[in-house]
Formats: sequence, structure tokens, C-alpha cells
Amino acid sequence: MSEPKKVLIVDDDIGICNALRRPLSRAGFLVEILFGPENVLASHEKATYDIMFIDTEMPHPVGYEVCAQVRQKDLSVVIIGMSSQRMFQQQWIEAGANDFYHKQISTLLSDVESLIQQYLATV
Repeated sequence: MSEPKKVLIVDDDIGICNALRRPLSRAGFLVEILFGPENVLASHEKATYDIMFIDTEMPHPVGYEVCAQVRQKDLSVVIIGMSSQRMFQQQWIEAGANDFYHKQISTLLSDVESLIQQYLATV
């Protein structure tokens, strides 16, 4: 039996974190949450996450800057950048994200379940 995949959620909104945690946990992932971007690299070095969901708009560094830092050390982790504003999509792609998720509360659960299925085969 293989080990459960590890997911990191980085978002300063506890409601979004909880909404993401539920379907990910149900899908069998081990989920950890950070409420700020400061310790992402240190946490990843300890836990080696398979997937990261990282919010854009947080205190410095912003999410896509964190993504670029992670990419310098690890090309294998799946990184999904998130924002309620589509204007950040290009920054995420340039930083090395695998995908960009435009957060919409009304479809969050179904969207996350689709993302899980899309990347489940790659992690």
C-alpha cells in the first residue's frame, strides 16, 4: 500500500483553507495548512509535499513569488496558484505553477475535486 499523498494549502483565509481541506482529506490526502507564506520552503523541506495550493494575495512574499522560490529547489511538486482575480494568472505561469485556479466560492468544492482528479495521476 502506498503512502498517502501530502498536500499543503497556503492561504490567509481560514474559510478557504477549510473548504479546500475537506475534499482533499476525503480523497485520501494528508493535508497541512499554513496561514502565511513565510515558512513554505522550510515546511516543504521537512514534509516534501506532492501538491501545493498557494493563494496569491498574502503578506510578502506573494504567492507566485513563493512558487518561484519552490521551483528553484523542486520541479516535481504540483503547484496550483489561486486568486479571486484572474489578472494574476500570467505571473503564476511565469513563476512555474502547474495551474492557476480562479477561486469562486460558489463552485469551490466541485472545482477542487476536478483539480484533484486532474493531478492525482501526476503525483
